Amino acid sequence: MSRVFISYARDDRQMASIVAEALQAAGHSVFLDQFLVGGTDFKSEIYNSLMQSTAVIVLLSGNARKSEWVQDEIATAIAQGTKIVPILLDGEAKNNLVWPLVATRQAISAVGGFDDRSIRQVVASVETKDPHP
Repeated sequence: MSRVFISYARDDRQMASIVAEALQAAGHSVFLDQFLVGGTDFKSEIYNSLMQSTAVIVLLSGNARKSEWVQDEIATAIAQGTKIVPILLDGEAKNNLVWPLVATRQAISAVGGFDDRSIRQVVASVETKDPHP
């Protein structure tokens, strides 16, 4: 199964948790920074997890637009050639510095929240080969 890194803005953590739970239920290994324990060197842990991931899911929203972490994580994933799956969370998702970097990849819409269909799309997206290496 895949090793999936979830990139998101702190204010979107509830949506990130939904994605993480669905991926874990499908048997994937998931890195979500909410799983870090006290005393962890979080910068090193995030970088190492990005390097070991086979896919990165990026939650794009008005919140993500303000996050330098999301921008840095996606730039790292692109440099590594890691598969990136953009998920659009709201009407501001494409008004983001990250969007032009991932716009050629098929995005999954979760505007208004996740439903069964969008969750199945997320799970399936990390199980298929990326046409944009």
